[in-house]
Amino acid sequence: CAAALPTRDGQSRRTMARPQRTQLRVVALGFTILTAIINPSLFAAPKRLSRQTSALVDHMYRPRPACTVTVQHALPADINVIEVQSAKMPARYLQPHKGWLAIVAYELFGALTAWLTGMSLTFGANPLFRSGLFQAAAIPYVLAVISTLLCAKGYAKGSLRLGRSWNPLVTVVFAGANGICETMLFLASFDLGRALAPGFPVLGAGLGYMAFLVYSALIHVLFWEPCVFPPHIPKGEKKAKKIRKIVFLALSSTSWLVLYGVYGDILTPCLLHVFLNAVGDWSVCLPPPWAKYQYTPAPLGESAGNLVAETQGSGNVSIMQEPAKEHVELPSGTQGIGDVSNTEALWSFVRASKEPFFECFDQEGLAEAVNRAQEVRVERGHVVLQERRAPQGRKLFVVKSGSFVSTKRGRTTARLLPGASFGEPSVLWQRSHPTTVTAEGPSELWVVDMHRPHMDMQSPRITLVSSDSACYLSLAGILLCFAAIALKHWPTASSALRIAIVSYLVELGCLVFEFTLNSLSNLAFEGSHSPTLQRLYSWLYNLLPVMLLLAYPRIRTIMRMQGLHQWWLGAALVVNASLSYALLVVDLMLPWLGQEPQLLQVLKRNKRGTRFAYAMNYQGLSFLLKVIPSFLVLLQVLLVGVCAYIQNRNIAFFAGSVLAFLLCCAAPGSPVQALGETFLEATFLSGLMLI
Repeated sequence: CAAALPTRDGQSRRTMARPQRTQLRVVALGFTILTAIINPSLFAAPKRLSRQTSALVDHMYRPRPACTVTVQHALPADINVIEVQSAKMPARYLQPHKGWLAIVAYELFGALTAWLTGMSLTFGANPLFRSGLFQAAAIPYVLAVISTLLCAKGYAKGSLRLGRSWNPLVTVVFAGANGICETMLFLASFDLGRALAPGFPVLGAGLGYMAFLVYSALIHVLFWEPCVFPPHIPKGEKKAKKIRKIVFLALSSTSWLVLYGVYGDILTPCLLHVFLNAVGDWSVCLPPPWAKYQYTPAPLGESAGNLVAETQGSGNVSIMQEPAKEHVELPSGTQGIGDVSNTEALWSFVRASKEPFFECFDQEGLAEAVNRAQEVRVERGHVVLQERRAPQGRKLFVVKSGSFVSTKRGRTTARLLPGASFGEPSVLWQRSHPTTVTAEGPSELWVVDMHRPHMDMQSPRITLVSSDSACYLSLAGILLCFAAIALKHWPTASSALRIAIVSYLVELGCLVFEFTLNSLSNLAFEGSHSPTLQRLYSWLYNLLPVMLLLAYPRIRTIMRMQGLHQWWLGAALVVNASLSYALLVVDLMLPWLGQEPQLLQVLKRNKRGTRFAYAMNYQGLSFLLKVIPSFLVLLQVLLVGVCAYIQNRNIAFFAGSVLAFLLCCAAPGSPVQALGETFLEATFLSGLMLI
């Protein structure tokens, strides 16, 4: 559904309002002067050139057709009115030319603040120029870059352009001016709060941080979102996604504040802010001040139901609206059961299915259960399963035709199309289904009764908590003991060692989250569609780059504390770290290129238990981008362990590095690999001389 924008003819241009005509004439005059310098003969026809330039400017900054915007009419002033259909309309949105006036006033205020406070664009006591990138003092800078990239990723994936075309000139002007001037305002608010408690540095830093949080929150809530930014937030955006974007934005701005407060570095936060603004403007496409379109919210009557746009021959757009579906409540159960149908299609689906649920059962018993399946026909609004209601038997439901909607606490979690199955928790553990499943229209499904003597699970049986769960939880407890040992040395540690301890604690926290998730993953299993479990494993995969980036500065600190100054060992550290960081940057850029790896539901099985999990495909570019940096970290630790044994006879560090290298090469997500990660953390603890 493409919205065709009305063309502009000569008469509409002649009736243009004077302010809009003046803006285009100013642009045309500049283009005329530039062209006259290159070719003086063109100066004889300035009016014709002005008209051509006006048409060119209007063509460049007209919104591109998109199915999310609909042009209803044009004002007499030749300004297109775009009705926003799929995005939230800002509460007090200033149209493009007024919005840019507000931006200019805000940036001038930031420049005036910088001039009055005496701030200058300097790197301050940036430790990167003294000690390099692979020192412990570089960790705040690494964290600032990571948090800024995560925040930029949220902007890139969570914004709508609504037909607006990207203008590089607008990006350069907005990103540069706002990245510098607004950063000055952020830092000035921190200095203002810190000045409230002279002589108390800790209290002053806390007050400064609170002042910074209050100012940054107010400026976004009261100025940027409701007044300046065009409609770009999708309607119905999930609350978890909103919170994640706010958290990443707070982390990035807080990391900039740390660089300023610790090192007096102003230029680095400004550069990171410029980069973040550039990505944000590329995602949102801020309209230029001369844009000839305005936004208005869509009428309430057009927001209900499904909108279908048809482009007619004249280029106009007519909107047809499907009637909103009425909600029909029917008594739950399995009404409409007909005769036993031919289940060859169901058995073909089960054999070809890659769902891990079907791997839990003996194939002969599963085939007999499928042959006894019953076909159920339901009408629209029929509730097949009720949320948190005790199941009646071990019944699996497979959609044959039609569609069903799965809701949890009134929120839609998934649409179940032909081939989808639900009811798995009740089959495995007699648990109530976590969601309510309702038919969206007349539909058919198969009901497979899995409660039969011959329906034996393959060994080992799937339980909510297995012996593997106890193993993972025990390893998580050991890691917490490591954290307590590291914190015990905090009062007497040097500043470099404290930075290494902080990175070590962050890595321990990530591993505790991983082990706890692996031990209790069956509790979050909801069937073929398990959004909560998938979200948790997605967070886990997002934490992997953080652990790898924090490892190399810690290894450098260990080398210094162990007195390992071999030139080849330092060269290996530089090569491995550079290659790992380059691969991680490529990995972070994949989602922006539309190649984000998809997590698939898998069944992790061994002799001690079976659990459901989500994992990426263990082949391809995405898998290599995550495996190679991890292998390089293990290799560097092994090299350091060998040198520590040869030079200092440190048998504990050497043995731990060898065991970690061997065990971490086991199957991904297995208890053996978890044991290897535990040995690796113990090796770090020994290398930092904390035990």
